[in-house]
Amino acid sequence: GLIVAGPDAEPVLEGAHAAASAAGGSPGGEGPYAPQMTRIVHVPDAEAAAAELARVLRPGDAVLVKGPRAMGLERTAELLLGGTAQ
Repeated sequence: GLIVAGPDAEPVLEGAHAAASAAGGSPGGEGPYAPQMTRIVHVPDAEAAAAELARVLRPGDAVLVKGPRAMGLERTAELLLGGTAQ
């Protein structure tokens, strides 16, 4: 899946939706390629990203947290690892 965080993430969100549509599926995981498609979620900040990840992650899943340093996404990683947001 893809979790897009922050108020300036609109271009990434639009691109992800366009790619999902072009592949024949929908961002919500419906359509002929649903098992292979990704779920796309937009959240307001790093803390909400951590909460969404905690909700959907399963044992053995891998996560890549990527974004501009100013977004503070290290908080997302810290929260996922059981730390507290600073």
